[in-house]
Amino acid sequence: MAEKTLSLSQPEADRVAAPARTALSPGALLDGRYRILRLIAEGGMGTVYEAEAVRIGRPVAVKILSPVFAASPLEVERFRREARVAVQISSPHVVEMLDFGQAPGGELFLVMELLKGESLRDRQEREGALPPALVAELLRQLLRGLTAAHAAGVVHRDLKPDNLWLVPEGNKERLTILDFGIAKSDGPTGSPKTQAGLVVGTPEFLSPEQAVGGEVDHRADLYSAGLIAWVLLTGRHPFPSADTRALLKAQAFDPVPSPERVVPQLGRHPALLRFVARATVKDRAGRAQSAEELLAILDGREGGGRREPRDADASAASASPAAPPRKKPRRSLTSLLRPVVAGLPRGRALTLLAVEIDGWPLKGAGRPPEVAARLLLEHDRLVVPAVRAFEGRRAHVAGPALTATFVSPTNAVLCAMAVQDRVAAWNASAPPEDRLALRLALHAGELPEGKLTPGRGPSAVAETARARTPPGAIWLTRTVALTMNQTEVPVEPVAEAVELAGGERLSLYRVRPVAGELPYGGREAARVPRAGRASRLVEPVTDSIASIEDGGEGRARAVARVTGATASLLALGVAEAGVLAVGGAVVVAGRVTGRGREAPWAGRALGRLQAARGWLSARRTLGRAALERPMGPAATAAGRGGSGAP
Repeated sequence: MAEKTLSLSQPEADRVAAPARTALSPGALLDGRYRILRLIAEGGMGTVYEAEAVRIGRPVAVKILSPVFAASPLEVERFRREARVAVQISSPHVVEMLDFGQAPGGELFLVMELLKGESLRDRQEREGALPPALVAELLRQLLRGLTAAHAAGVVHRDLKPDNLWLVPEGNKERLTILDFGIAKSDGPTGSPKTQAGLVVGTPEFLSPEQAVGGEVDHRADLYSAGLIAWVLLTGRHPFPSADTRALLKAQAFDPVPSPERVVPQLGRHPALLRFVARATVKDRAGRAQSAEELLAILDGREGGGRREPRDADASAASASPAAPPRKKPRRSLTSLLRPVVAGLPRGRALTLLAVEIDGWPLKGAGRPPEVAARLLLEHDRLVVPAVRAFEGRRAHVAGPALTATFVSPTNAVLCAMAVQDRVAAWNASAPPEDRLALRLALHAGELPEGKLTPGRGPSAVAETARARTPPGAIWLTRTVALTMNQTEVPVEPVAEAVELAGGERLSLYRVRPVAGELPYGGREAARVPRAGRASRLVEPVTDSIASIEDGGEGRARAVARVTGATASLLALGVAEAGVLAVGGAVVVAGRVTGRGREAPWAGRALGRLQAARGWLSARRTLGRAALERPMGPAATAAGRGGSGAP
């Protein structure tokens, strides 16, 4: 077996690229105690090195927190928690934590035992489906480690083959659980509850409650163990999808099939099949309730499986006078609502981009409604094409505030950069009173499919972050910083944080601007297609159709708005044509009656007609705004100096 060394986890370049970091060269001395030997792996949160404890000559693994996160006090606390969590657990099947410290140069580091061997993922990818007897033994060791962790009040929340290490010991192997970086502790040193609506973990091995951003307990680890068993026994995943959204839906709602469907020979191993079935029940109330229970199923101990009696068993039990009456099991709320839940919109993990015009109440104060409408239309010309260019969708519009959703966190951040650069280019030639300053913030979370509720859940977090973002800047929450591609976008922590329910603070980061006329370089803005003459002619039609699906106001209301605005614009067009025709007739009649010069009455009439054209033009601007963007009660408030707008 090819040997490698690792302490926490393999890099996950497919999920998040490692940020730029200060590399330690072989031979470097960390904190005067640990000599760096070689780089092992780089991940989103830090870098892992093989090192030597110089005083005792012991080989160790050192994990150094990435400088991007080391600058944030909240991330530092999370890093320290990893050490505190692991120290609580005493088991040969959990990585041993040896030391924690901060070097004079500021580097935060963890020191762990150095493990020889390979990850379970490497083994499975090399050999495919593993022998059932070997899988059963590996699962027993995993369950013993989980038993120790759960007894200490610790939930791992990110169990996967990458985080399970196979250490050779003679002619056997010891399985060790790695990486408690996102673990949750119910003890006094643990972290607060997970934010509602935040998906934590790796999608391929998430429990249903994690997939929908729900509260998590130790039973989430049991579900992940069941999926790991499924993959080891079959060599594939029960939900083979490269689409993260589809995978999260399947984890939340689709039953896990029996691995026997893929490998019929597994029918000879009923204990393993019962293990998978009991571990992967969607409703955690019906799932195995402890690692010990699953271990009993693997060992075939009586009562371990908690299986329902077959017909013959049931009849025998009812015939026996000594048999106590069987109580009907209580059905959980999730079970009772399953027929209803099946018809509800599925959950979707999305990144929210919250945009707002800074100082809108002052900018709209005392200005006519048509002027406010024109500025909002210009705002949409700058923002909406960028959202579409980066595969986003306008999800909610409320006056000067707009929220868009993206599947890709990186695309959302790149879109924000494009928007700020487009606004900067517009401001360079716009009159001072028309210049715009936008506050942009991003947050990633779980949303019901096709629905965003302002002021609640992830939307509330994004709005709070937006309120704290300075004009012209781009801020993002930790959930985006951890999932975006940081090689494309340089980010750095800020002193602000968002206070979540339960007391947890979510750290904030900002996209680092560059020097020059455009604050973010203009590269992303150049990816937004320029509107040609033909596209400008059809924009009112395409934008009005798009606004029916976008904006979050509901299809029926949107159709009524677009229909009414279209009829109004047609009527205004007819009226304006009539005014032009009357004006032409007045000019001719004035010349005739004035004997070649404009008659006085004609001048007065033309002045009134010009005022009428101005009124019609203002109404047309309001009609365009109503056609292309949702209109609410805030429309008239903007014209009176309120905080709303069309």
